Amino acid sequence: MKRFFFTVIALVAVAAGCTKSGLVESPQTYEEAITFEPYTGKAPITKAAVMDEQTLKAAESSNGGFHVVGFIETDTAEGTEGSNLNRIDSGDPYLYRNVIWNSTDSKWGYQNAAFWPEGKQLTFVAFGLNGAPAFTNATEDYTKLAFTVNSTVASQKDLVISPKIPDMHGDKVVVQLYHVLSKVGFKIETKGLAGSTASVKATVKNIRLKGNFTTGGTFDLTNAVISGTPVTYTEAGTPTTGSVNYSLFDSAYELNATTGTNLPCFVTDGTNKVFDVYANATFNAGSSYTEPTATSTDASNRYMMIMPQTVQNATIEVVYQLTGGIEQKAEIPLNQTFEPGKAYEFQFTISTVAVDFNVIVKDWTIENKPAEPLTPVE
Repeated sequence: MKRFFFTVIALVAVAAGCTKSGLVESPQTYEEAITFEPYTGKAPITKAAVMDEQTLKAAESSNGGFHVVGFIETDTAEGTEGSNLNRIDSGDPYLYRNVIWNSTDSKWGYQNAAFWPEGKQLTFVAFGLNGAPAFTNATEDYTKLAFTVNSTVASQKDLVISPKIPDMHGDKVVVQLYHVLSKVGFKIETKGLAGSTASVKATVKNIRLKGNFTTGGTFDLTNAVISGTPVTYTEAGTPTTGSVNYSLFDSAYELNATTGTNLPCFVTDGTNKVFDVYANATFNAGSSYTEPTATSTDASNRYMMIMPQTVQNATIEVVYQLTGGIEQKAEIPLNQTFEPGKAYEFQFTISTVAVDFNVIVKDWTIENKPAEPLTPVE
């Protein structure tokens, strides 16, 4: 789907494979290697930060690359002639391999070669290793991918999955990886704080999402992405839910806390504009507040990852303080549907006389959609 932020990873080296019982032996009379079409695209998201090409090409030990599974198709059912069912045995893959960038050869590839089976067609599924571990010989169903959102925001990882690629035989295979989670970021807009003689800065000391969330589930790799459009994950059993307290800064700081040093926060520069919120400074808790000075300009780690879901009766909690003012907390009710492949920007607007919020929903690389207002709790 052309609106969605997607990743296309190119494999240009010989692929390889194994079965549950061991390595696939190279056929002596039909040695056409499985290869993949090179394609340049954008990179996925990992650790709640944008993954660039360098990170994507990281070593396997650093979760670089992605995992591909290939199944031999069965096109006829018992008693049915001439059908084209593309049936696969999810427990018996023809190959499953990690595809890793080889910096020496400047190529993507597998270890150990795999070859197209003579007279057969293959179906492929794939997912990014940055978000989930590879399948192994102990895997029972190679089409089901369990995933859990980490409770520590800095350790949260994006998950990218390819649409099912059926009816492949002797052709180069293009693997396109799409986002299937929801990305959440925060902004602060300051109004009326920049004066002629003194500028008021805003310090955001903590931002939390609090409430009952779905935190895990199982994606069906054969239909998690259809025709380039991510869909709600397919549950194999009951999804994991629970009360969560996601802090953007991974901080336990509470309003008017008196203990804690070098606590992460975000501080504005005294101008009136919209800021991306991330940990760019630190502060010490206590009644004697010293306004921090921004020391970091790296805004890459500013996202949370959320399982696709509809959240009811949750809250966004923001602890903040203005120059010369007292520490305050705003709590905003959150009733929101989080869709796969969507980005959600919660914007906190603050002035010396008012506080307000809204949420901006967009595709990960598409223009903003109209904002939906959220009213703070009095």
